Amino acid sequence: NNIPAARLDAGEWIINRRNSEKYNRELAQINAGTFPKLPGYETGGRHGAVKHADEIIEFAKGLQGQPYIFGGIKWGDCSAAMSAIARFAIGLEPFGGRFTTASERDALQQLGFTLGRGSRGDLRMGWYNGGPGGGHTSGTLPNEVNVEMGGAGGNGQYGGIAAGAWDPQFTDHAFLRVPTNWVSNLTGM
Repeated sequence: NNIPAARLDAGEWIINRRNSEKYNRELAQINAGTFPKLPGYETGGRHGAVKHADEIIEFAKGLQGQPYIFGGIKWGDCSAAMSAIARFAIGLEPFGGRFTTASERDALQQLGFTLGRGSRGDLRMGWYNGGPGGGHTSGTLPNEVNVEMGGAGGNGQYGGIAAGAWDPQFTDHAFLRVPTNWVSNLTGM
């Protein structure tokens, strides 16, 4: 009867012939569990499964008071802290990888962030690259609380004197729309 049939479990993918041929090697590795390009998904997860703002905010509170450790992973320095928050926001292991201010633009885009300032209710990050220390980055959470590692406070800061994503020191910005209960009426410049 020329009607294709397949048995699938819930959540499985169907790939069209064109892309099956194009990505045959990668699909074979994914099915074998040997695909090397997605280490952040070792224990599962779906890219784009963005967490609710409340979960991101609760996670980011863990930054408060953490020691600054240049090049560190678990909160570590400014880049490690913003990496952890960004990775957590999209459902990855927060301390399973990190970016630097030099790689932040590409890394955030790969995580699903959009370049630009975003608006209230978004997860926002600002950074500059170069200069003393190599650069700096910090963020603003969907509840308008700023988060920063290092900076004026010298350690991990949730609120208080933390510089936010729109701080004038930053030349670059990116944001992630997250599920939230807040309504935005403020947009970036």
